[in-house]
Formats: sequence, structure tokens, C-alpha cells
Amino acid sequence: MRLLIACLSMLLAACARGQGSVEYTVRLDQARAQMVDIEMHVRGWEREMLDAHLPAWRPGKYAILDPAGSVREVRAVDGTGAPLEVEKTAKASWRIKGVRREARVRYRLYANSLGDRTRHADDTHAFLSGSTVFMYVPELRAAPATVRLEAPSGWHTATGLDEADGALHARDYDALADTPIEVGVHTRGERSIDGVKFEVAVWGATAWCSRESGINLARVLDDIEKIARAQIRVFGGFPRDRYLFIIHAAPGIGGGTEHLNSTVCQTRPESFDDEKAYKRFLGLLSHELFHTWNVKAFRPQGLVPYNYDRENYTTLLWVAEGFTNYYDSLMLVRAGLLQPKEYLEAMTATLRGEIDLPGGAVQSLEDSSFDAWTKFSRPTPDSPNSTVSFYSRGEVTALALDLTIRRHSAGEKSLDDAMRTMWERFPDASRPYTTDDFIRAASEAAGTDLSDFHQRHIRGTDMPDFADLVDVVGLEWVPKEPDDKHEEPAKPEARKAYIGLKLRDEGGLAGVSTVFSDGPAYASGIVADDLIIAMNGRRLRAPDLEARLKVLREGDRIRLTLLRRDELRDVDFEPAWRDGRELALRKLDKRTDAQKAAFDSWLRHESKERETPKEGT
Repeated sequence: MRLLIACLSMLLAACARGQGSVEYTVRLDQARAQMVDIEMHVRGWEREMLDAHLPAWRPGKYAILDPAGSVREVRAVDGTGAPLEVEKTAKASWRIKGVRREARVRYRLYANSLGDRTRHADDTHAFLSGSTVFMYVPELRAAPATVRLEAPSGWHTATGLDEADGALHARDYDALADTPIEVGVHTRGERSIDGVKFEVAVWGATAWCSRESGINLARVLDDIEKIARAQIRVFGGFPRDRYLFIIHAAPGIGGGTEHLNSTVCQTRPESFDDEKAYKRFLGLLSHELFHTWNVKAFRPQGLVPYNYDRENYTTLLWVAEGFTNYYDSLMLVRAGLLQPKEYLEAMTATLRGEIDLPGGAVQSLEDSSFDAWTKFSRPTPDSPNSTVSFYSRGEVTALALDLTIRRHSAGEKSLDDAMRTMWERFPDASRPYTTDDFIRAASEAAGTDLSDFHQRHIRGTDMPDFADLVDVVGLEWVPKEPDDKHEEPAKPEARKAYIGLKLRDEGGLAGVSTVFSDGPAYASGIVADDLIIAMNGRRLRAPDLEARLKVLREGDRIRLTLLRRDELRDVDFEPAWRDGRELALRKLDKRTDAQKAAFDSWLRHESKERETPKEGT
């Protein structure tokens, strides 16, 4: 397979050298109307027909997006300006006929998709994610690509592409597809870290940048430096010579996407006004930066080489996304930006959610990865009963693997060593890694074969035994102590009623979001979108459910009055009873020297800021 991939790459490169060049012109004179005009200029084409395609998805998002749906007015002319015939052959494919050495394919794109980080334009900027904007010619994928921007006066460009001679340059279409372009009005800064140029361009909240309590760009750059240094210590180096953070700060958006040497991170402006929200924002920056190694350097088999027309299946998103999830907050602790206590509280919440999830006994991490395109990207009310997230389940599995390696190596090695080995062996996309490759690297770090860990917790659905594992770093997984010193601790025999419903407010009524398959409501036939009016004859509002359950005693029954398709009905059942004590991670009262050393090695909490020259803030 690897030989076939290499031969295919060589063939594409040979075709590209012999069959022309590609240059794009992007016109933004109608950006205020959210219209972007694109021209793809192909020179040196030796055939009479040319097929142009727009990808169905974009790197970093495992979902078919079909951006061709927002393309209009596809036309083509030859080198003299004479019209060429255009025939649409598929949902995102156009055939240009009568080509003689040269063709200009012109189309208009509606750019109003900010939240999915694909394309957006208005009177302040244009954001263009390459695979959702630029058509490609299959035979020219390996050819260098040039982009020329015609933007309003006063707009500036921020991109990971090389800039020269008034144009942007990509080594091939894959690089263009995976390097977004942000052009507009920004607040910008940069910092040199170990010889790497880190840049920041903030769009969408320039007014906040001038507020005393708004975006403090110098602080953001300082914190990026701390995060970058913590991550570089894991791997021993950085894969690129420059890196760009494109930050969109606007109401109603959130999330990020990794790219070759840049990232797009979206957050609400309030994130810079609230410390908790700001730490979540730093976690996002940490997550996307870690992807520079884990995904953009060493890449899972199945994701590459890209097939832009359909889903790219892999069983390794638990590494690509889940392990990155594990490291994003861990890096904040090691950088001194998050307290160990805060980290343990966050990990406690994640563990509780995964341990109690019915879908954890149904879908494995490998299956969750493979099904990302059809299940993770298209959740249903039944998803908690049948699926797990390769993000959160992958995160707790990374914790378990880290602790397992530390235990078997007597604290000499950790998951860091396995991640570093992966980068050393698979430094770029030319050779994707397999599951066996990753388990081999982890086993070498542990000094023992970890195939059983893979079979049970990754290919299988067993939840790791954290009550046993966390002892390695001097922690215990025990009933939570009261937050309020006046609050009575839960008694060992404490039990609570459980019915298995997740509710949402529906104008004062309790709408059913999810019916969990391990609860009596499921067996009683309650379904998603039922509207619950009353519980035991008294009106029920969504926020009141837990309080109403707390007053029940074992042996009590529940009668729910609900509406389904405007039909009134009653459902009667007995609640289940569970251990009412919430488990939490906490330090052991007495820890051995080995446990203390392991804890310090794991979190490496560094509170002192480094004295480093500040540049370009």
C-alpha cells in the first residue's frame, strides 16, 4: 500500500510538471455582500477537456460539508477571452470543453459560513479555508499553486502560505487546501520562540482590543509562549519555522481547526473579560497547537493521501483528537497557566461523564473513529446510548495509557516518550502510521507489550480501572468531599433515584432531549421530544428534576404526565436506585516519595514566568 501511494504521488507530480500550472485570483470587491469571486487560471493544458472539482470536506473536520452548494455562475474562457463550454458532471464537478493550452474558470462563492470555519466575508474581512474555496484539477494537484488577492484598501493578509512578488504561494494543492487565508482588518502581534516565528491575527473584536478589560494581546502572546515552550519540551523541537494563530472573536462562535502551520481559533469576545472563559480559550489554543505534531506531522493511516470527493476513514482519531484533548489542559498546567487542583477537577468531570455513559459499552474507540463521518458528525437523541466520543473517551484513555506506562517503567517513562517517538518515526505525511505503530511506540516506552491494553480499551469497550491506576501518581478515586464545610458528607449507604432522562426547557415545559437506555424511563417507553407537563400530579420544569428526585424514597413510584404529538398520556414506573456518592480525584493523605516524584513528573507545574525578550507586541 505504501509503495502504491508513493508511485501515485510520483505519477501526479510527473503529470503536474508536464501539464501546466495553476494560478488563482480572489476578488473581494463584493465582500460586503458576502460574495467572493474566484478565477482559476490553468496554463499549458494539453487536452481539450479539463475537469474542475471542489472538495466535499475540509481538513480538520470529519464531515461532508458540500461547499459546492454555495457556488454560482461557473463560467470559463480561453486565452483569448472566448467562452468555453461548461458542463456540470457531478455535485461538485465541472467539465470545461474546447480548451487549447489555457483556460480561466470563473465562479462566485457565497461566503456566509463562519461557525464551521470554512468561508466568511463581510465589510471587515474575508476568511477563506482553501478546500472550500479553490477548485482543483486532479492532474495538477502536485503542481505549485499561486493566489493573488484583490482586496479593499486598508485590508491586510494573514496566512501560513509563503508571500512573494505580491502573491501567495503553495507547494501544491494539498498545501493550499490546508492553509487558510484571513484578509481584512486585524489586530496583530508576533513572538520569536526558540527561533520559530509565532504570529497572531485577531479579527472580529477590534473594539475590545482597546478596552482595558478587553483583549490584551501582549498577555495572549505571553501565554502562547508558555504553552509553546511546554509542548516543545515534550517533543524536543517544533515542526515548522513559523506558525500563525488566526483568532476570530465574535458572538456565538467557538472551536478551532488545525492546519499545516496555522490554526483558526474562534471564541466569544467575553473570553477576554472572564478568567474561566479565558482559560478555556487557552485550552483551545493549546489543543490546536499540539496538532502541529499530532495530526499535521505524524498522520493516521486512512486520512492521507486526501480523497477530496468522499469520506476519509481512519480508526485512529482516538490518537489524533482524543490524545490531543488529553494534552491540551495538561500543557496548561505544565506552563503554569492552570493549577493542578483545577486540572484534577476538570478530569474528574470528564471521567464521570465517560463512566456513566451507556454508549461506552456499545461502541469502541476504533469504531467511534471510523464512524466519525456518519455518527459523531450527525448526533441523534440516541447517541449517548450507542456511541462514545473519540475526543472525551480518547482523553481518559490517554490518561490511562500514560499512567500505565509510568507504572510499568517505574516512573522512568511516560506517554510523552511515546508521542516523541511517533514524531521521530513519522515526521511528515509521506508515511502515515498504523495502530500497530502507535502501540509499538507505547510498548517500548512502558518496557512491556501493551497489546492487551489496546484490545480491551481501544478495540474493545472496557473502561480502564482508574481506582487502581491513579495510585501511580499518588491519587485516589474516591467519594467527593463536600464543597461546603457545613455540608454533611454522603453516607456510604447513600443512594439516589435515577430515571435516565435529560431535559431541556420548552417554554416552561420539560422537553425530553435524551432517554438513557440504562434507566427506567427508557423501558417505560418515554421518547425524545416528549413534553413532560407534570410529575406525580405537580408541574415539572426542566431545572427542577433533580430536586424532585431527591425527595423520593425507595419504593416510591413516579407518574409522568406528558404530551406526545398533542396527545396527553401518563407513564407510570418505579425509579432505579444508585450509589448517590460522586467520585472524584484527590491526593492521597500519605504519599510515598515515588508517588510524589511521579505526580511532579506528570504535571510539572511551573508557576514562575520565564525571563524572555518580548518582541513585536
